[in-house]
Amino acid sequence: MGAQSVGTAGAGRPYALKAKKRGLKAFKITAAALWLVICIFPFYWSIVTSLKPLNEIMIFSLWPKSPTWLNFKDAFLNKDLVRAVFNTVGVTVAGMGVNIAVSLLAGYAFARIRFRGGKAMFKIMQASMMLPFAVMFIPTYIVLARFPLVGGNNILGQGGYGFVGQETQFLGIILPSCVSVYNIFFLRQFFLTLPNELGESAKIDGARELRIFALIYLPLMRPAVATLAIFTFQSGWNNYFWPYILGQGQYKVLTIVLRQYYTAIAPDHGVAMAFNLIITIPMILFFIVFQRYFMSGLTAGSVKE
Repeated sequence: MGAQSVGTAGAGRPYALKAKKRGLKAFKITAAALWLVICIFPFYWSIVTSLKPLNEIMIFSLWPKSPTWLNFKDAFLNKDLVRAVFNTVGVTVAGMGVNIAVSLLAGYAFARIRFRGGKAMFKIMQASMMLPFAVMFIPTYIVLARFPLVGGNNILGQGGYGFVGQETQFLGIILPSCVSVYNIFFLRQFFLTLPNELGESAKIDGARELRIFALIYLPLMRPAVATLAIFTFQSGWNNYFWPYILGQGQYKVLTIVLRQYYTAIAPDHGVAMAFNLIITIPMILFFIVFQRYFMSGLTAGSVKE
């Protein structure tokens, strides 16, 4: 009798474990679905609002009764849209290109080249990542304003306006984003995952460091470069602070034009939401193009020394 009870209890354990696993799986699926809805709903609500006529804007509904494309038409007719697009593309592409180039060279140097003070310099750079932007804002502005021999400044950085004047504000906007400590750190970690023997073999054949970097390691960096391209493109595309500070609201980029429309006397929220979607679409397309490299780039850069 006792043996039979033990046998029955033992036989029931696999079923209990399977039921527990099924319950856990169902919970994970439900949680993931809920999180997906939370993430997608704001974007869906933006689409719904952009399709609503003015008389339905303040009425809650999951879909407009009379969808209209007039909001998008009015958004495209904004007088500052074309100039803002060109300015935003210029700032974003220039900043992204310089940032990735600098990060690649610096990351390679810290990972593959042994030089005096390299480790100490890298530790100082890592420590600077803990500084909030509010601490760096005023020193960065002073450096831009007093840059020597630019914007009428003399060799001591006095007498002019540096990179904060109207003629030089484009460079002033992109310069703060040209160097990123996080990007340098990320690419250094990625370089450490690549075999060191590749570079050693090339050195034996007489190749110099720059040639080794360009012809051997750089082609292997596509996942990391694509990952950083997404991050830097998003940062440049959404940049509002520096264009507004240096341009005093007169250097039109898409974020500033959108903000000026929202702060107008009588903004149409449907048009504003349509404008917001127009700004968002290029970022989504850029991510779709590079997303196949995205996850591999993130995981490969997580090597531990």
